[in-house]
Amino acid sequence: MFFSNISFHPTVSVEFICQAETNDDERFNDVLSHAASLSSASVSHPGANFRTLEITPGLNAISGYSSQFRTYSTVVSDRDIDSDLTTPNLTVDLLTAVCQPDQLVRYFCASMPLTNLVRLRLYPTSILPLSWKTLAETLGVLPHLCSVSVSGGLAHSFVLALQEIQPNRLSTTVGPVPVYFPSLRSISLENVTFDSHYEDLNIGLLQDCLIWRYDCGAEIRQVNLMECSRLDCDAVDLLREIIIDVEWDDLEVGFTESEEEFFDDYYNGGYYSDDDIDTLHFLW
Repeated sequence: MFFSNISFHPTVSVEFICQAETNDDERFNDVLSHAASLSSASVSHPGANFRTLEITPGLNAISGYSSQFRTYSTVVSDRDIDSDLTTPNLTVDLLTAVCQPDQLVRYFCASMPLTNLVRLRLYPTSILPLSWKTLAETLGVLPHLCSVSVSGGLAHSFVLALQEIQPNRLSTTVGPVPVYFPSLRSISLENVTFDSHYEDLNIGLLQDCLIWRYDCGAEIRQVNLMECSRLDCDAVDLLREIIIDVEWDDLEVGFTESEEEFFDDYYNGGYYSDDDIDTLHFLW
């Protein structure tokens, strides 16, 4: 009832905050439907055209789970978002003690007009991840999404989602495989730990993903790696054997002291002892 009695000028930046004490689908859906109506076309204005979306899932000290969604009517870089150089036209904060971020993302994506979205940023504030299934089924079906930035632990789920095929869309005719994120051409990974642990992304998984996408006709053409941990020049060179456009900030951090000593010995010719070298010469 409240929303039916108010209106906003199209240029006004609007923020909605909704907190539900229980698993209240109706409350979230009511707020989101009215938020979506503000972006709809009318006689007085053509409606919002969402081009960039930032999703920040995480934990809230008061409510428990939270997810913030910020939409922009232009294509906005990560730098401009961080420096607040561009104001979002719509901000939605969903807070709950029951629904995890996966469900909050599904609520938002089901309600909002995201068809024309071309840029996405996933920026978690905690280690609580989104599942690959949620990412694929909500954001992976957007037809024009071509650039995605992912930070932290969400990178693992995101790369898994990139290697899935949309169900019920298999075709017997020759053509591109119906992958999720079909128009994606550029990915940026920031503050990602490349490790062999189950919950972490590793360089082998990223390589397999890039090769698989290429074979499916949905090639990723650009990869940006910024402030990542346990990533070295050899791993980056392996990626450059798959795609040419790999941007890396040359940071090699997160390795243990023994690992760094091993790399130093290996690259400085100290990996083999003199006796080993004599033996190798004999074998040659």
